[in-house]
Amino acid sequence: MKGIFPFLLVSLSVTWVARAELPITALLLSDDPAPGIANSGTYDFFTIPSGAADGQRIAFGCFVIATGVTANNDVAAYSGPAAAPVLVGREGSPPDLSPSGEYFEFLRAPSINASGTALIFGDLSWIGDAVGAYRRSAGGVFEKIIETNDSVDGLSDRRLDKQILGNRAAIDGAGNAYLLVDLYGSNINSFNKIAIIRAAPGSATTLVRQGVTAPPGIPNPSSAIFFSTFLYLNANASGKIAFLGFITNSSASADSGIWTDAPGTLSLLVREGDPAPGITDAVFADFPYAIGIGDDGTVGFLARLGGTGVTVDNELTVWTGRPGALKLVAREGDPAPGLGTNVVFDTFLQAAYETGPAVNPYGHAAFVARLRGPGITNANDDTIWVEDGDGTLRLVVREGSVLPSVGTTTAAIGTSNPALFAPFTLHPIGGFASTTRIVFAAETAAGANEGIYAATVPDETTSPMIRINGPKRRLTSRPSLRLSGSASDNLLLAGIEVKAGSAPTKRASGTARWSAKVRLKEGSNRINAIALDRAGNASPPAKVIVRKL
Repeated sequence: MKGIFPFLLVSLSVTWVARAELPITALLLSDDPAPGIANSGTYDFFTIPSGAADGQRIAFGCFVIATGVTANNDVAAYSGPAAAPVLVGREGSPPDLSPSGEYFEFLRAPSINASGTALIFGDLSWIGDAVGAYRRSAGGVFEKIIETNDSVDGLSDRRLDKQILGNRAAIDGAGNAYLLVDLYGSNINSFNKIAIIRAAPGSATTLVRQGVTAPPGIPNPSSAIFFSTFLYLNANASGKIAFLGFITNSSASADSGIWTDAPGTLSLLVREGDPAPGITDAVFADFPYAIGIGDDGTVGFLARLGGTGVTVDNELTVWTGRPGALKLVAREGDPAPGLGTNVVFDTFLQAAYETGPAVNPYGHAAFVARLRGPGITNANDDTIWVEDGDGTLRLVVREGSVLPSVGTTTAAIGTSNPALFAPFTLHPIGGFASTTRIVFAAETAAGANEGIYAATVPDETTSPMIRINGPKRRLTSRPSLRLSGSASDNLLLAGIEVKAGSAPTKRASGTARWSAKVRLKEGSNRINAIALDRAGNASPPAKVIVRKL
């Protein structure tokens, strides 16, 4: 196969059937009508969607089938509401789907941000190895972001050469694209041409560059230490980036690491040779797959360990974290929660090197795992896992599980190919929602109902805590009083609300450390303060009684 499907699709005969643990809804199925494709075109195989705004609005790539569709125009990209996606790009057509002399020869799966703006990119036909990136707003406005030969950094002698394939582009909340590219021009050569850029229509800025940018966080840096190349670029809604970087003049056991944060303030997250937190005598050996980054800046990644006690049965691990604060999410050989005695994680799968663990705005991860143990066969060993709102690891769906809108027990997930069995992103519905959603693609055992599905993930249920500083009973002659205190939550605080008697509730300044000025009436004033978290959970109220003389 060609284009965005460089893998073989395999269907298996499945006899083990079970129910998925979390509620699942079918968003799209193969054989559904494919909008914008003539002659009653339908969807065929789906790519792993690479971005979603909220679990209702999605972006995905797919094959299409219809009379007149050939190997030169059978790959398409869509974005928009899951109930009514819009065709935003197609191989064999110009980037804006209008008549033009150029067209897509190789189209990547799109990304989408929370406002519904889609990022479309791929190879173009008009010149050898040409590439282009474009965006389409939810309202239908189509704009070129950057193409081969366009200026970078506003310099006529520094231009886009081509995009390095095999790396997912990302789009932030403002519609900026983050791309891993080759440059050409004066003083640019094979040692300094690879760059990470941020681009919008009419503007492209180099953020990090091979042979030029010194990697932050390297002890005893010298003027000869630079990044030598990059992989696995990703970005979140606020424009914080994460990438795997390799450095020059370093030993082979310490030449790679993951860097993150806002451009200009990059920090080293983790490096080969660093101790693996919480695992005795283990170190990070390498980072073999792509990287996820949540909107709160938490990075998700897979790491292979080395050291005493590390074997081929326990070397691969899933992590989340920020610089200085890493958390082990899962490890090969660890028990798979809720699946019985001696059922353990065998390995962690990836759809391709483009897709790493997904991370939601709470900083929680989703990943694909293969199991081993009693009762585990190649017909039920592939699984998707997610940390729920309280950080507890939950099984989303398992190979052999019956999927909705299929209708028979034989139409269950039935492929061991993780290319069609992986989560791609997590977002709460409408911001601070009561539930989160995870979206994944899967192929059925019958091989005829490939689809995109959404699972509902329980949000956090743990309530925050709040405290008011000082005594609980007070006496004053002043017309107002400034209260202060502290609050905490297992995840993220959303705000502090303070109410004095029948007066309107007011929002305090700060969260973990907060303060609020309260006006007092004559006599007794009962004042309550509560803390709210992102899921809408409220703390038990903290109370003071103030008597105004």
